[in-house]
Amino acid sequence: MNNIHLRLTSALLLASGLAVSPVALAQKIQVNSADPATALQGTFDLDVEIGGKGFDNTIDLVEFLLPCDEEPCTDTGGITVKSFKVRGQKKIIANIDISDGAAVADFDIAVFSTSRGRGGKGTTLFNVQAKENGGGTGSTLSAEFCLIMTVENPGLESDGEMVPNTIYDYCHDRKERVQVETASHPGFRFDSNTKSRPPLRWVHINVLDDEVEVKDNGDNPLNLFVSGDYQIDLRFNKGNGGLDLGGMKLVTDNNVPDYFVPVNIWLDSMNGVEYFGLAYSEDTDPFNDGRLAGNACIDGFNTLDAQVKRLTEGSWSIESNPENNTACLWDLNADLVNQPGTPIHMPFYIEITIK
Repeated sequence: MNNIHLRLTSALLLASGLAVSPVALAQKIQVNSADPATALQGTFDLDVEIGGKGFDNTIDLVEFLLPCDEEPCTDTGGITVKSFKVRGQKKIIANIDISDGAAVADFDIAVFSTSRGRGGKGTTLFNVQAKENGGGTGSTLSAEFCLIMTVENPGLESDGEMVPNTIYDYCHDRKERVQVETASHPGFRFDSNTKSRPPLRWVHINVLDDEVEVKDNGDNPLNLFVSGDYQIDLRFNKGNGGLDLGGMKLVTDNNVPDYFVPVNIWLDSMNGVEYFGLAYSEDTDPFNDGRLAGNACIDGFNTLDAQVKRLTEGSWSIESNPENNTACLWDLNADLVNQPGTPIHMPFYIEITIK
């Protein structure tokens, strides 16, 4: 009876199309890890162990891809998978070349089986870092940095949390949600919180006399900018050309040449309510915002561009202008057209070193 029952069941499954082939029964493909998980530009013939599930001999495509907003992502970013071997259901060994000009970024790893019509992707599992020389010069410089911030009072200082086992206050780190980098264009950015979440890192602002009143064109008070902890987003002003870090010359014994660039700083209060902007600019539109074109505070007298020096091949200093550390302050929650800008003494000095 049991044998008859089994034969009948199998016949019914076949007749109904419910029979499952061994391929269909195969485990879903998952991609979970990479070892090593990071390498420098210009690394060739590197074996990377890819960990996951559902691997078998039908796997016919392994790719390292730059993340994108819409699938399918196809940009390999300068990483070539020369060959790969499947070592059981949980391991693939991929041999890769990373070009000299590969993107300095986090890469996804995709594994696909054409015959099974399915694949899997692990997001941001592999990271390419800049070479010791920064991955290029001139406008090709693309690098992540670590940052030291000197305490200024009044002025900027770090939150006091040093990066473990380093001398740095901040380092570019996705887990910490800290961005300290320049891409392959004349610019630089330091952002202490890259997500819309409570910050893990921040800066402390020391205001002269602990507060300054921001006023509108009619001299009416809008808000108080006070000493305290803020999220920071500091950038070179690209609307004024930015500054090509990789193309800069080293400082000489007499501390020249010097380079100057407009700097914009966005500051979010820790409670997420107050939102201020600081600009160290000369004859430019702060924050690339047309509403501040010709603003009275930016006239080459109240505030000057920040000074940048290339200290070594892989390190730079960025500081408020030594001749005038005044910044222009705006309440970014209020109408910018009706604010003249408030001059405020706010010196800062940071050094960045390629990570």
